[in-house]
Amino acid sequence: MAHPYLPPSPASPRSRKPKKVSFRGSSPGCESVTITQATAGSSRCMSASEVARNVKHFETWAAHQACEQVAFSDLPEELAADVTDVFNLSARIPAAWLDDNSPNSQNFKALSPPLMEFLQSARTFCPELFSSLITYDTLETQELFEELTTVRLAWHRLRSMRQSGERWSEADYAANVYNLFRSPAIRRSTYRYQCPISLPEPHERPSGEAQRILHPKSAIPDCGVFIKSSTIRYLSHSLKSPYKTLNAHPEIAKYSRTRLEHSFRFQSTPCTQPPATASFEFASSFWEDKKPAYEQLDHAYRQNRMSTAAAARMLYSLRISSCVFGLIWADGTVQAHVDWCTADERHCPTVFSAPYPGTSGDLGPIFHEWNLDRPSDILQVYFLLRNIDIWTSTTFREHIVAGIDAFSKGVLRGNQSYQPWKRTNDMRLSVVTEGKENNVPLPGPSIRASRGRTMRRGR
Repeated sequence: MAHPYLPPSPASPRSRKPKKVSFRGSSPGCESVTITQATAGSSRCMSASEVARNVKHFETWAAHQACEQVAFSDLPEELAADVTDVFNLSARIPAAWLDDNSPNSQNFKALSPPLMEFLQSARTFCPELFSSLITYDTLETQELFEELTTVRLAWHRLRSMRQSGERWSEADYAANVYNLFRSPAIRRSTYRYQCPISLPEPHERPSGEAQRILHPKSAIPDCGVFIKSSTIRYLSHSLKSPYKTLNAHPEIAKYSRTRLEHSFRFQSTPCTQPPATASFEFASSFWEDKKPAYEQLDHAYRQNRMSTAAAARMLYSLRISSCVFGLIWADGTVQAHVDWCTADERHCPTVFSAPYPGTSGDLGPIFHEWNLDRPSDILQVYFLLRNIDIWTSTTFREHIVAGIDAFSKGVLRGNQSYQPWKRTNDMRLSVVTEGKENNVPLPGPSIRASRGRTMRRGR
């Protein structure tokens, strides 16, 4: 029996039903619209990280996006040469540096005895890193010496963290170890930290629980490698450039009238916000850091696949034949995967993801794992980053230029069709509150200014 002096308790949030509010158009012919208001008991929408954390949720997301994990041997023949070059990590250090009779060896031992011990240990476990057939001039020798010194510093930091007995977070590993040699390795390309990436549009409209899972519009990888904008500016700068030609074409311009995210300016970059100057942006690689736990490796791979799928879908929308590389960093270990997009017989784009198994091929473990505690492995990872950087600024850029040129000419001739690839906000849900990704707020549609500010329209 309720207390006579106390007001009745309100209904529990779980027992409340969503309220329905109807609006009827004032003009003749307008249909009435019923909107379901969210209540305290309604489920909020998920972030990309939350989707990736749950295997069932990710499989639902991947099924709607036509994303499939395959074997490394399934790599298309036209991409095999690029992938082989990127994962070629042999013959990177002159063997003469470790020869006691070599002048360089004597100089290096005098300059940095710890570095020479580090290289000796690396050669013991991975002799293919060294070769007697390569030589460098004075400037190249100095540059490589400085690079290897940086890598050894990262390795020494990791060893000190292991020996301390303390517990370390994902951010601790990134700040003290990973970023010491990740950022210096990317020189010819653009290295971006936690840049929000737009997720692709699902192939079919989800219903039920899938709506919450397909709701995330963006993901935030920890690192991204992009082509330098200055090297492809001519693709969008002039009046007759491919960018302006495509943007003005009636079959593409019609999408701008339906939704802002459908405009070619938003669709020509994998980022959630286009650059201040209308132009193309292309990403060649995304990297994901996770906490030191075994299950976090799978989580990181699934989450990174969401970012690489976006980059691959963008390449396919412009009919560019190339791939995207993904790296997973957790607890001082690194794994890699290669993603690409092709169309099936129904012209539906499918994104394939192949874990890199190492030299053992498909007969060994699904993933080859580099352990950064070993000098040979951390050197291999550094040279892998250098390969991605060089490939991005050369071969990948060539694929971009050739693909954009052929696609723009095909659209003008009527031989090619264009379809926006970015996820829009067409799926109306009862709750629009979205979880945060990597504790970074997700921005809405806007245009990046040159100094990192947001350009807003005047009132």
